[in-house]
Amino acid sequence: KLHGAVSLRSAAVMQMKLTEEKVADVRAIDLGKSFEDVLVLLDRGYGAHRLFASIDEGGGAYVTRLKLSSNPTVTAVRRGKPRRGSAKGMSLDEAIDAGLIKVGTVSDIDVEIRVSKDQVHAARVVGVPRTKEDGTVETWWYLTNLDRDAFPPDALAELYRMRWEVELLWKQLKSRFRLADIDSLTQHNVEMLMHVSVLAYAL
Repeated sequence: KLHGAVSLRSAAVMQMKLTEEKVADVRAIDLGKSFEDVLVLLDRGYGAHRLFASIDEGGGAYVTRLKLSSNPTVTAVRRGKPRRGSAKGMSLDEAIDAGLIKVGTVSDIDVEIRVSKDQVHAARVVGVPRTKEDGTVETWWYLTNLDRDAFPPDALAELYRMRWEVELLWKQLKSRFRLADIDSLTQHNVEMLMHVSVLAYAL
């Protein structure tokens, strides 16, 4: 698998790594600890609660789609709640199943996610409905630490769409340099070809 960190500001590949297929995405990329004034857009595979807390503590911000396994604890429902009942203290799944958070409409929720046995991280979960090609509506759930007033739900969803630029870059690299057809059995040769392709793309 090819993993990478790309700057959307400069369209430059900041980090690239090749791993075996079985290696978990989150273990493939090391973003370091300096996040001051940095916005990190993460694919769900690279999301980890400890990483979210590190970005926040380092003065940065993050946006990712919420992993189903995260199931954070609700501390307050700011938007998308019915008139009666409270979801505070419930898991997100429990609150949805109990009808205490509306599905199919915009939601904005304060949550806590477990980082370790003794540490929790406060964040926002935002639900934004989207219509699929078959006409049905599904809710995309985002996890972020961005300010609610500066980044309302629709703006947050639009911001996350910028991550698609990274997907387009990898598709262009694979197509233009035929990276899916590399005829090599050694990791060194494959990594060399990958780096040469990225350099050629940048010229």
